[in-house]
Formats: sequence, structure tokens, C-alpha cells
Amino acid sequence: MPRVAGGDERGGFEILVDKGELVVHMKLWGIWHLPLAREFYSSVTEIGHPFGNKPWAIIADSRLFGAQSPDVSRLRQEAMAKARALGCDKIAAIADKVVYAMQFKRIAEESHVGSGVFATVDDALVWVREQRKGGKK
Repeated sequence: MPRVAGGDERGGFEILVDKGELVVHMKLWGIWHLPLAREFYSSVTEIGHPFGNKPWAIIADSRLFGAQSPDVSRLRQEAMAKARALGCDKIAAIADKVVYAMQFKRIAEESHVGSGVFATVDDALVWVREQRKGGKK
């Protein structure tokens, strides 16, 4: 799977593209500064192209990711909107912090992409796969 990464141990991201499953797996951690958020935005702009016109999804493991500053959150929301424009129809966050889950839900709604918060990657994969089969939210 193609891999993109940025940041360091204080804050960063890793992106793996699974073309067969039509899913982008992300790991997000720490607290981001604006240059890192811009790097993430640029990376998201690149990842949608391998899927062509097929709908794809993002599963973001955010358990080590904190609530972010308003400026970083704005860039993350713009990245979600860009992903939606590139064919992403679902974004699942794996989260165990209520504050982060609330922030994620707010910016996902503002980007007009289907979203859900889950406890495990397996739960998120079930949701994404059900959506592909035409299942309910």
C-alpha cells in the first residue's frame, strides 16, 4: 500500500492507501502546528487520485490525537471537504476522547461528508463495508 507520513513524535500523521478495499487508513497523533496541518492537507489532496471515480472512505485512528487549535481544525475541515470533492463519501474516526469526537463530528458535518465515530478499526470497517453494500447508517 502506498504510504505518506509527516510530523514527529509530538504530532504527526501516517496515511496508507488500500486501493483494493477503497479505503485510506490514517493514524493521527499529538498536537499539530499549522505547517503540519498544511502538509496533511497537501497529502489528502494527493490520496484521492488512485481511486478514479469510485467512492472511497477514510478510517482515521485518532486515539492519540488531541483536540486541535481553531486554525488547525479549519485546515482539517478543508482537507475533509477536499477529500469529499475527490470522491470520499465516508470518514470514520476511531476515538476514545469525547472532546475529540465532538470536534471531529462538527468539522465532518461542515465538510458535508458522511461520518461516524467508532471504538475500533474493525467496527469502522464494518460500517464502511455496509455503506458500500447500500446499508443504512
